[in-house]
Amino acid sequence: MKFTVKFNQNSVISFLIFEITVTAVKFYIVQAVPGLYVYNSIANLIISCFLLPFLIPALGTAFFQKRNFLLISFFIFSSVICFQIAVFPENAETILSGLVKIMGMSFGCLIAAYTLTDYELFYHKLVNASHLIICCALIQYVAFEFFGVVGTEQLDYNMSFGFFLVIPTIMEFLEIWAEKKKRWINLFFFVLSSVMIVTMGSRGAVLAVFIGCVLGFYSKTKLRRALDFFLACVSSMAGVFLLFHYQSIAKFFYDFLVKYNIKSRMLAMLAYGDITWSAGRDILQEKVGKMIAKHPLIGNGMLSDNSSHNIFYEVILFYGYPVGILLILFLLAEWMKILYSEDEYKRKLMIVFGSYAIVDSLLNLTVLGKDMFWIYLGLALSTKLMKKNRGNVE
Repeated sequence: MKFTVKFNQNSVISFLIFEITVTAVKFYIVQAVPGLYVYNSIANLIISCFLLPFLIPALGTAFFQKRNFLLISFFIFSSVICFQIAVFPENAETILSGLVKIMGMSFGCLIAAYTLTDYELFYHKLVNASHLIICCALIQYVAFEFFGVVGTEQLDYNMSFGFFLVIPTIMEFLEIWAEKKKRWINLFFFVLSSVMIVTMGSRGAVLAVFIGCVLGFYSKTKLRRALDFFLACVSSMAGVFLLFHYQSIAKFFYDFLVKYNIKSRMLAMLAYGDITWSAGRDILQEKVGKMIAKHPLIGNGMLSDNSSHNIFYEVILFYGYPVGILLILFLLAEWMKILYSEDEYKRKLMIVFGSYAIVDSLLNLTVLGKDMFWIYLGLALSTKLMKKNRGNVE
């Protein structure tokens, strides 16, 4: 049998879908099956081996279609890594241990997203993947809440559980407003996923979903259909009501869930006024601030410390104030593009990945070695700001 590798958009899409879906599905299954989490490292190794056949054709497609960007990006990535190892040898072991993730996930996702041009096909495949991810999340949810199955470092909430559901939840929300029949299926998945995030996920995931839904609603809805207008009015009134009565509403749902032995850390904090968004990050960032003060010009080196939980602190800690401020300005400029694509499907994808990437980068660990941040950045870099007098965004 002759094996051939095709360098086309299908290769790029397959890589991105594999990266987004398999990682999430693996997490939920490993956490849901009793005792399986001890084999998590083996599962990650297997996924890496299967990812390679998807990554190579995607990079090959980029070489033929976006060669300059591929070569320039590779030069920047490799130069920065080599420079950091040479100047900060104390960080070399940490950098080298994360090199596979940095080049395989971050670099690979950046290049694939930049090379992507068939946004409609990718969007529809991501919708189907979202159904699968939500169903797998439901398996873990049921296993934990009703059978007491405890996975790795399981607490009364699970940050990874919630963030893996961010992309699928926003996708389902966008599909509710699509021009098609059977939107109730997407509504069902959206409600199901939202409930799981609120009861078992983290505040960051809720915030990312909220931002994605707001941006998606106002970028897509034209309020010409009667149903759209009705839903817009209802959601606006519901939003105002929630704003003024969130504490009593949270207490009602928390007490209701407790009757069925389902506890939600976030609902409890909302109900009793204990909600904070820092979650101890301010203490960690105070330590990071002291580290920055020691080396304000050149920084402490890449991956010198991962406790900042904020990309603005992180880039200044790693690279110092001069380079860090330039990187921050660059990121802000790319984040501003989130609604600027003229292609409808690309705009939706930028909303989905941008909502995840921005919140994740401001609240969680380093973006180096992650995927969603770099997928959004690739989409943003390939988006040119629209010229004036070209009409409204469709």
